[in-house]
Formats: sequence, C-alpha cells, structure tokens
Amino acid sequence: VADSANPVGLALDIRAGATAVTDPGNHMLQATPTACPLESARVNLLQYTEDFGNAVWQTVATTASANTATAPDGTTTADTLSEGVSNDRHITYVDNLAVTSGLTYTLSVYAKYVDRQYAVLGLDAGPISRVYFDLVNGTVTSEVSCTGAISSAGNGWYRLSLTATAVSGGSYPQFAMSDRSAPGGSMAFDTPVYAGTGKTVQIWG
Repeated sequence: VADSANPVGLALDIRAGATAVTDPGNHMLQATPTACPLESARVNLLQYTEDFGNAVWQTVATTASANTATAPDGTTTADTLSEGVSNDRHITYVDNLAVTSGLTYTLSVYAKYVDRQYAVLGLDAGPISRVYFDLVNGTVTSEVSCTGAISSAGNGWYRLSLTATAVSGGSYPQFAMSDRSAPGGSMAFDTPVYAGTGKTVQIWG
C-alpha cells in the first residue's frame, strides 16, 4: 500500500492533480488519475518491460539479448543491451506511446554497468526530457526539462528514473547508452551519437 508519505517505489505527489506512480519491477511508465485511491491498481503504459527483445521495443544500433543476467529480484530475467559499431544513437524505445497532456509521468528502469559507463533515459512528451546517469558511480550527471533520480538496488544494480509533465499527446520513452555524461557533441533527436564499440549494459524493467 502506498501513500504520499510512504510510497512504494517512486510515487509522485498526488496532491497537485493526476499523477504518475512507478512501482518497482515491470512498471516502467504509469499514470494514475486522482479519482483512484493510491492503493488501487496502477496502470503500466508500457508492455514487455521484462523483455526488451520483444518487437514492441524498437532499437537503433542496439541489440537486446533476453534473460542473460540475474535481475535485482534474483531471477534470470534481466536483459543485456549491446551497442552496435555504427556511428549512431544506441537506443531502445517505444514509438509514439499515447500520454495525456497535463499529467506527470515517471519513466523508470533498473540498469547495471558492464562496460558502458553512461546511460540516458528519455521521454518526448512535448518537452524533450533527458536524464544522464553514471552507472559506475551511481549518480545523475545531467537533467534536461525533467527531474532524474538514481538509487542503489544492490549487486551493482541501480534504479533510474525520469519525471516530467506531458504537454502533448504522444511520447517516445527510451533508454540509451552514451559515451558522455551530458548533452553535447554529435546528437540526433537530442540523444548522443557516437561510434559504438560493442559495449554493454544490463537492464531490467
């Protein structure tokens, strides 16, 4: 049971209106109307968040390998994302997910460093929102039009989150690997572009 003083996982402030509530594991992006009590069922807007190899998750210069690592809950359900060697963005994303203008959403995921230090969460729902994370030191290194957070989940895993308010009806929730800790240099669609070297991260929804 969650309330605004003692949320389960990350819960946004519901006092200001309709909000998003994020629940640990399998709940990357959610919205809950104010009419619903906090303890009621939450709606996960994303599908297959424990299988980033599913076709609902599109990729650019990235390969997803399912069930290749031990997840934070001890099951072998975490995936490995490997960057391609092309000079491109290295992302996995959902194309044009419908959201409601004026609502606040939280996108979250668990990630673990293998040999790619930086990761980026993105949500394009009017403002171009990006949070850059350092998976080695467990820090937020840059925020663009949103609020980011990172917390340790043990065994090298971190829970990453991005919170932003939608001002349009569509969004592109995405997870990207990055060769830098902040925006700059070569970019495409506000996401880093670089020549990949086959480095990887582990990810779990």
